[in-house]
Amino acid sequence: MKYVVVAAGLIVAVNLLAGDRGLPALLESRRDAARLTAQITVLRAENAALAARIHALTSDPATIEAVARQTLGLSDRTKSWSESVGPESPATAQPSGDR
Repeated sequence: MKYVVVAAGLIVAVNLLAGDRGLPALLESRRDAARLTAQITVLRAENAALAARIHALTSDPATIEAVARQTLGLSDRTKSWSESVGPESPATAQPSGDR
């Protein structure tokens, strides 16, 4: 009976050290959990940044205007009309008199 208990103990010990669910698997699971925790932290920060951007795009007039100007290809408000139109514009061209 004593040998049976010792043999069972050895089998359990070997299984813990080298089995599919043993110590190596436990250590790998801990590494995976740490990696996933770090990834979750990064994703939460990205989500917070995106939420702030959404809030700005839906409620901040300056952000809405800036995006609209960029999307529509409009000039910056700080430029004067002549700077944004330029000398080659039909609006600033002199009549040629060739009518």
